[in-house]
Amino acid sequence: MSDSNSYFSNGKILAIAAGLLLSAALTLVPLVAQSGDPASGEPVSAAATSEPPPKEPPPEAERTSSGLASMVLSPGGGTYHPDPNDQVVAHFVIWTPAGGKVQSSYDLGKPGQFDLQQVFPGWREGLQLMVSGEKRRLWIPPHLAPKSPQGGPPGAVIIDVEIMGILKIPNLHADFRQPPADAERTDHGAFTKILQAGQGDKNPAADESVVVVFTGWDPSGRVFSSSIQRGRPTMFILDRVMPAFSDCVQRMVIGEERMCWVPGHVAAGQWPEAPDGMLIFEVKLMQIFEAGLVQVEKQKPDGSSPQPPKP
Repeated sequence: MSDSNSYFSNGKILAIAAGLLLSAALTLVPLVAQSGDPASGEPVSAAATSEPPPKEPPPEAERTSSGLASMVLSPGGGTYHPDPNDQVVAHFVIWTPAGGKVQSSYDLGKPGQFDLQQVFPGWREGLQLMVSGEKRRLWIPPHLAPKSPQGGPPGAVIIDVEIMGILKIPNLHADFRQPPADAERTDHGAFTKILQAGQGDKNPAADESVVVVFTGWDPSGRVFSSSIQRGRPTMFILDRVMPAFSDCVQRMVIGEERMCWVPGHVAAGQWPEAPDGMLIFEVKLMQIFEAGLVQVEKQKPDGSSPQPPKP
């Protein structure tokens, strides 16, 4: 995460991409440029107020069953509300109830980008109430707030937030939570099924590099890795990823879209850091490169270069 996001992190982000060596990303869903978004070329929004908000929410503020209070400062132009798998680009100002400013993306000169799975509960719930372009004030009680930077108990915070855009990450279709009866079983224990046929008859070999667009879910439907989140297709060498996943991709041709199910006991045996339960992938094969033609840089999310995982 960038410095703009430092206050919102809710623990260490899973090193999923490192484990799979699916370290890049997919096509970026365009964000809607709103006033104040540097991408729009317009000046920063006036939402960066220097006046502290009132300590208590006014009577007309909306209240949820969790205890979160909020008030719309300016309506947005969209209708879509982000869900827990999405990412949000937003400007924000954080205040203490006493009126002290804790952090401001306006002071940093750029909005933050937030994975809703990785932020504290009150921030996640508040963002899900909003639409793109909306400005809202959130009164977040202690039980929904983050721990203090010094590791102490959480304290109430007030946040003024403006959503600049929403990056929608695909949700898992209910029919795909388990492999269907007609799914093909692979040599390394995966199950796979074609969603859309591709072109040609060339299948990648284990020592070749491929470029794919993919999303991976756990059995609950939570996204644990997606190239959409990273903004570009992912390249990797097939003999350096989880063998069951490699099996699925080796059956594909360019342009093909396919589901791949890796049972939990299979994933655990091939990838010790795998999330619990069935791993479910939707993959589209974009390109194939002959062995040795491309040097694939392997990176963890923090930018360091791990050793390839052992099969």
